[in-house]
Amino acid sequence: MSETYTYESESPAKSKTLPWLIVLLVLVGLCCLTCVCAFLVLSLFGTNVGNVFSDIVIGI
Repeated sequence: MSETYTYESESPAKSKTLPWLIVLLVLVGLCCLTCVCAFLVLSLFGTNVGNVFSDIVIGI
């Protein structure tokens, strides 16, 4: 009457996907941070860059 049940653990599948998930999240975070930094730099120096181009066009 004693029945033995064996269950396969899902931990090997999870342990294989966890490093890829971490790498993916880090890459997405770096992409977002790069976009935010580029936006901040352009918003701070955008008028100066625009003035340089307009001076070049006027000089031509």
